[in-house]
Amino acid sequence: MAALEFLPVMQTDIVLTSADRKIVIDTKFYSEALQRSQFKETVRSGHLYQILAYLRNIPVSSPMSLEGMLLYPTVERTLELKYVLEGYPISIRTVNLDQPWQKLRQDLLELVA
Repeated sequence: MAALEFLPVMQTDIVLTSADRKIVIDTKFYSEALQRSQFKETVRSGHLYQILAYLRNIPVSSPMSLEGMLLYPTVERTLELKYVLEGYPISIRTVNLDQPWQKLRQDLLELVA
């Protein structure tokens, strides 16, 4: 068997592109967006590494801005966290999936406005 058969495909869930902006969105479906380690909650490091890998390897034409988003369903609370990692703006967001589709659509559009 060839070793390459076992490599996963690096494919983003969503890429939104405009004339001057590209947003890479990776959706996750976990009962908890954050992980608990020791005495505090933190963002899941594996998810951050994954979105960073996407951002490092996605082709971008100048002068386009590139940003990433990890998107989770809202479970117990809403998250709106923003960071700059390795020069890339990255946000951690949640969206309530238990609402009428019109409101869900509006919330999703507001995430990328």
